[in-house]
Amino acid sequence: SLWPMPFATGQAQRVYHRPARSSLKPGQRVSLRTLAALLTAFVCLWQSGCNSWGVPELKVLASESVRIPVDGKRLPAPRALTISPEKELYCLDDSGRILVYSSKNELVRQWRMPESSVGKPEGIRVLQDGRVAIADTHYHRVVFFTKQGELLGMFGSKGEQPGQFTYPVDLLQDPHGFLYVAEYGGSDRIQKFQPDGTYVLEFGGLGTEVGKFQRPSGMVWIDSKIYVADAINSRVQVFSDQGQPLEVLDWAKSGGLYYPYDIAMNLH
Repeated sequence: SLWPMPFATGQAQRVYHRPARSSLKPGQRVSLRTLAALLTAFVCLWQSGCNSWGVPELKVLASESVRIPVDGKRLPAPRALTISPEKELYCLDDSGRILVYSSKNELVRQWRMPESSVGKPEGIRVLQDGRVAIADTHYHRVVFFTKQGELLGMFGSKGEQPGQFTYPVDLLQDPHGFLYVAEYGGSDRIQKFQPDGTYVLEFGGLGTEVGKFQRPSGMVWIDSKIYVADAINSRVQVFSDQGQPLEVLDWAKSGGLYYPYDIAMNLH
């Protein structure tokens, strides 16, 4: 959960607390502790690139820069990426734009979300039927476009009932066409829909137990299973397409995960 924490300067800071429990009461005394060991490890990695845990590391063989165009006086940053079957790169930026790049990293088209003044979307996928689906996080809905940017429709509203959303952050489509939407902010669940947006089922819920989430932030489909980055619980959970928990991956004996905010799969 998120709680405003007043400081001597009068500034309010919103922080996560865990494990999840009932709301804190006004005036209740709490303490904040710095994880010194973790901070030291981060400083070590930042300064020298050291690997104190001895876990495998991904090596960068080559890199390319993709230029995000300015937006007036702003220099936007990317929020989400996905690649279409045609090998085009779709990028959501924090100006509320969808930018589409060719396989040669050339910007070929772009368009804007219908609204973005209260917050920017965080999830994007190109579906099997060619539609571009976007988790419109702060508007509590899923929005659909054509690949050329024509608005096709949307579904969802603010709430915690079936078919409603708090803050949807990621989408996934399985080989059968079903759409999964991950959300946080209270429900912390994943909902499953038919391609037309008809509600099917949901799983998860706020908590630290197996099968529960604290901010499910990314999903991939591997061998008929859904792998979910359970960010605040610092783990990856594995589910069936019916939402049954199958496995928890936390790699605690080999360094562990620290707030995994997304998960991806090698397409080769």
